[in-house]
Amino acid sequence: MLFATPSKDAATVTRFVADFQAHHGDPAAVTTSPLDMSPAFIKGVTTPFPAATIPFAKCHGMKLLGDAVEAVLREERKVRPALAGTPSLGLKNPRDRKP
Repeated sequence: MLFATPSKDAATVTRFVADFQAHHGDPAAVTTSPLDMSPAFIKGVTTPFPAATIPFAKCHGMKLLGDAVEAVLREERKVRPALAGTPSLGLKNPRDRKP
């Protein structure tokens, strides 16, 4: 760990960059910046670390996908009443479903 702080905003990254440079770090040399999916963190990282890619954990991507699928299903149920009350089978692990 290089830097720890309780905040979760773009200013947190600004403080990190200052600390990083104070310890002779070169922001241009940073090529990867794994971080929280907070929009403020993403915004804060893209400016001082222009060469850095931002990898996200698979679980974050799956959560976003699941939320998007659920939103589509909710809208479909509004226009197709026959779907009301049906489970979101695509969002469950098939091994956990009961017959």
